[in-house]
Amino acid sequence: MCCVMESASYNLKRLTLELGGNDAAIVMSDVNIDEVAPLIFWGAFANSSQYCFPITLVDNPPEDSRIVREEPFGPILPLLKFNDIDDVVRRANDSEYGLGGSIWSKDETLALSIANRLQTGTVWINEIHTIAPNKPMAGHKQSGIGVENGMYGLLEYTVPKIINLNRKSS
Repeated sequence: MCCVMESASYNLKRLTLELGGNDAAIVMSDVNIDEVAPLIFWGAFANSSQYCFPITLVDNPPEDSRIVREEPFGPILPLLKFNDIDDVVRRANDSEYGLGGSIWSKDETLALSIANRLQTGTVWINEIHTIAPNKPMAGHKQSGIGVENGMYGLLEYTVPKIINLNRKSS
């Protein structure tokens, strides 16, 4: 990150940085876990091509463990239990990262209310990592600067000009 930002700073180049994350997948009890588990699996491992190695699932590790606090660079995934919505939102937001997250629920209203409380740039509901040129993606906190894709991504590279005119009455 520092080298890219430093290079851009010499002549004030606009830049967008996606710096990674440790995305929470919040699975509510009303979903069909047999349908959702494969989608979460591919979301967790396919993007980083880590699905060919032996997969390790860590059952309910301590909140301060590296597997929970840091972005894993290997085929490993923590599975954490939560007590209620406030608990899971607090724990998901208690991170230096904020790239993305997903919420899995049949209750769309509930899922949207959780999504609005997450401190992430992108939240998927009942899907994961659906990225397209017309869908903006952004990171919060240490997960990035700027927006890529979509109209918001294009606006990152524009130079706005604001003209103010005060017309005084005669």
